[in-house]
Amino acid sequence: MKTFLITFLVFVVLYKMLNGLIFRSVNEKVNQRMKDQMRNQQQPKQEGEITIEQTNTSKNKNRNNDDGEYVDYEEVK
Repeated sequence: MKTFLITFLVFVVLYKMLNGLIFRSVNEKVNQRMKDQMRNQQQPKQEGEITIEQTNTSKNKNRNNDDGEYVDYEEVK
């Protein structure tokens, strides 16, 4: 019983330590990403400057461009 209790306590302590380290590293990555985004948003842009932001769209999207034929509309009275 005594060895079980000691083993259990060792595992609990190790779990708390590893959980703290993992949480800290993930938290630092998220904070750094947020800082980068804020820095990019706060940079003043010069007049006439153009920025292009690309989205994660697939170039191989299957699009069906069969919209039919365009016919001019002419109103008849």
